[in-house]
Amino acid sequence: PVTTAPATTAPATTVPNVGSSPGGASAGLWEFTAPALAFDTSGTKFVPGRAVKVTIGGIGGVPADAPGAMVRLMPRNAAAPGYLMLHDCATGPDGTSVLNVQPGRLNVTMTLAALHSGAFCLTSSVAMDLRVYVVGYETDSGAGVQPMVTRRALDTRLSSKMSAGETRSMSPSKLGTPLGSKAVTATVTLLAPEADGAFAIGPCGGTPWIVNYTKGISQVFSAIVRTNDAGVCITSTQAVHVVVDITATWRTSAGALGVVNATRVLDSRPGGVMPSGTTIAAGTPAGATSGQYTVTMLAMGTPSSLFLWNCADGKPVAAVTHAPAWSRTTATVTVDVHGGQLCLATTAPAQVVIDLVAAG
Repeated sequence: PVTTAPATTAPATTVPNVGSSPGGASAGLWEFTAPALAFDTSGTKFVPGRAVKVTIGGIGGVPADAPGAMVRLMPRNAAAPGYLMLHDCATGPDGTSVLNVQPGRLNVTMTLAALHSGAFCLTSSVAMDLRVYVVGYETDSGAGVQPMVTRRALDTRLSSKMSAGETRSMSPSKLGTPLGSKAVTATVTLLAPEADGAFAIGPCGGTPWIVNYTKGISQVFSAIVRTNDAGVCITSTQAVHVVVDITATWRTSAGALGVVNATRVLDSRPGGVMPSGTTIAAGTPAGATSGQYTVTMLAMGTPSSLFLWNCADGKPVAAVTHAPAWSRTTATVTVDVHGGQLCLATTAPAQVVIDLVAAG
């Protein structure tokens, strides 16, 4: 999304500062399942700093010995700005974060989570309610991932705002995916919704993921979205402009992407990332060709969009995430890591934190 002139004052940061080192990636192919509720605080909020165990093995058809799971994290009623950490219960938080949250706005994401004895733990820096849904698991057969240079599949500002109740579709050609694809990695930006509402995204004719947004401020979330040969469809209950950017396609002929020990590959604080850009090491194990990252962006006094790409490619036209002024967003991004060097740039100065969660 378009932004305005840069400012220089940095927002308060709410992502942890320590990281670990990645281990070797595991099996790396994925079996998608019908969404199944794995955890719900049920009105008893997280106690800040206290780990909560989430058992995934045995839920929704996930084998007890699955090395990894694909999960939706859906916080609500956050008491203050903060962050959520996903980690091995035996070792405790490793300093990486999976989602930043702010009160009064959409706070959801999807991620690939390493499982230890069928479970992982979540620790929050602030009180919040949370639901966790499992939508897939890692196995030795199924869909792999093919990263792409970030592609803009939809920008309603080029046509007309979505009206309340309207459905729009993105064909496989718009998504940049071949027929037979199982899913796409997508970042969705909702620009200044006119009222509180709900947004649905999923395979056309299939079951969508429905998330709730609030009026006014632009909001961003990302997901591994199921697709089919009809493409991906979206619906909004309120009028809103929508931007959808794609970073990967998931299909059976694509390469493996296995969970690793989460590790921090960039923390730009306090200096930030500038429009002039910077280069970082991908942080993936030797021989990896793709990486899955959690990208947290903390905008300063000016809205900013972030571009992230393999340095061997040209800078893409489409961004991987966007943050309104004095706000923070989290995106799940798939990137080609051939050569081991990633480039990133912003449209206005911003702080950026990147954690690696899977590689293949």
